[in-house]
Amino acid sequence: MTCVIGIDIAKHTFDIAKPLERYKYRTKAKLAN
Repeated sequence: MTCVIGIDIAKHTFDIAKPLERYKYRTKAKLAN
């Protein structure tokens, strides 16, 4: 049970981190230009 919840939270965190990482990368690219 706890394991399933942990995996769910990890997946959720990853889903949030992906767009954030893309946004950070884009901002860095803009600054470089």
